[in-house]
Amino acid sequence: MKHSLTRNLKIKINSRSLSPADINSLEQWENEGGMTNSQVMFLASLSPLRKGEIFEVTGGDIHFENGQLYYEAEINILALP
Repeated sequence: MKHSLTRNLKIKINSRSLSPADINSLEQWENEGGMTNSQVMFLASLSPLRKGEIFEVTGGDIHFENGQLYYEAEINILALP
């Protein structure tokens, strides 16, 4: 029987790669009903990824936290080192 582990992976986005208009659009989207920071659950009890783990991304969202832009991806661990 094959088991997969599901985790959330939080990736900081370099905001210099986005224009100010892009950032304003994302902030406006959150303010008008997009996913808010309080709705995002981080699984702090899970250890971070380790070298050699193989995973697939099954979903994700871009959001702001403490003035920083992040992409939070939901991943399934397919293989452990």
